[in-house]
Order: sequence, then C-alpha cells, then structure tokens
Amino acid sequence: MDERLRAVIEESAELHGAHLIEVVLRGSEGRAVIEVFVDTETGVTTELCALISRELSRRIDAGELIAGSYRLEVSSPGIERPLKYRWQYTKHVGRAVRVRRKSAELVEEVAGTIAALDESALSVQTPRGGPLVVIPFESIVESRIAMPW
Repeated sequence: MDERLRAVIEESAELHGAHLIEVVLRGSEGRAVIEVFVDTETGVTTELCALISRELSRRIDAGELIAGSYRLEVSSPGIERPLKYRWQYTKHVGRAVRVRRKSAELVEEVAGTIAALDESALSVQTPRGGPLVVIPFESIVESRIAMPW
C-alpha cells in the first residue's frame, strides 16, 4: 500500500479521535475497495465512521491517491477481529477472551475473562474458579474477545 495513502488514512482517523487498526486494499486498479477499520477507547459509532469517511474521501480525491474509482468503507474492527493494541483491552475488562500465547517453544490458548491489565500484562480469570493467569503482552500471539453465543 502506498505510504501516502496510509498516512492520510491515519491522520483522518486521528483528527476525529480514533485509532487506525487496519487498512485492507483490494480490488483492481480503477475499481479499488478500501476497507478502513478504526476504534476508540469508548467504541465506534456510525456517526464517527461517516465523519472519517467524508474526511478521507475529500483527502483521497484532492491528493489523487487512488487511480480511477474506488469504494471506501469505514467501520469498527468488530468483535471477530483480533485485539492488536494494549489500549483495546481496557474497554473489554470483564468480557470473555481467548488468548494464544508463547510459552517456551509452545503456543497455548488461555480462555477466561479479562480481570485486569497493567502496562506489562493482561490478567485472565479462567472459568469455574480456575487460576488467574497473568500473560505478559509480549508473549501474546493473538487474542480475541470470545463470541457470546
């Protein structure tokens, strides 16, 4: 992806108080689809997505960053996307989570509820009175909020 395009997307998200989580560029030249996933500490509204979308469209067109036509989609990452940043965990304290972590040479999964976090680690309370597992952030391979169904 063009670094200028990524910078414009990130700046537009930040202008409206959001963090850029991921950009997916697909389709062909002249018929591109740009999927932008943003998040905030308090969640994402449709109004926020609309504001970012308008800002981005204006800046992409003015800078001629995409050749031909394109479709722009701005949304929250959704519950199915992995958590990527420490600040994302804060709003999910008390929710069920599945964390894949590195442990020596193995990758193991820990499931439970996010009990707490600090600058260096996530604490997960395992089910049925199991142990509280402290997982250093640097050992997390992937974590996702567990689907409630």
